[in-house]
Amino acid sequence: MSQLKINLMHSTNACNYVLKTISKGGANWDQYQNPSSSWETCIKTYGEAACTAKKDSVDICVYEKLRPSYRKALKKSSKSKLEKIRLMADEIIKMKCGNCGEFSSLAFMYLYDKNVRPIEWMALIGADHAFVVIGRNKKSNINNALSWGANAVICDPWGQGFRKNKKTGTYPASNFDVNMADLVSFSGVKSLYREE
Repeated sequence: MSQLKINLMHSTNACNYVLKTISKGGANWDQYQNPSSSWETCIKTYGEAACTAKKDSVDICVYEKLRPSYRKALKKSSKSKLEKIRLMADEIIKMKCGNCGEFSSLAFMYLYDKNVRPIEWMALIGADHAFVVIGRNKKSNINNALSWGANAVICDPWGQGFRKNKKTGTYPASNFDVNMADLVSFSGVKSLYREE
């Protein structure tokens, strides 16, 4: 089996694990599916105080419980970046909710624990989206996915869950620009953390 196929398999397994673990789904999926009913869209337009009635149970889980819980723990922590990602993932597993940052951090730790390397937790610049890349050549141009290497694979459990399509969660990096632009517009990519 080629390394690309192995990396695609690892990504599929990570996406499936995350989507089974985060049973409540993505808090901001409704923002893209039905913006008029979304708490996230409402606060951007009217401010948080005017929109409390629009919060659903997933919004409450993510914004009132999960994020305050792990952010408080992270502030007190003097742990390494990897240990902080683990702490975040542990809270996500307990509360079973999140958005793309939580989905991708959980996928990162799943892949890390399966000894998949190299893996990189990444985020878009100019957009609010995080994901994992498996097998990116460290010396490649981070803003040119075509240079990431023939075995580089995108692992995006949030995208897969939102679109209900495995092809939007796991795909070769050579399809990154087209697939990601179809999801959200962005101006670049940055690395949040990498493990060799």
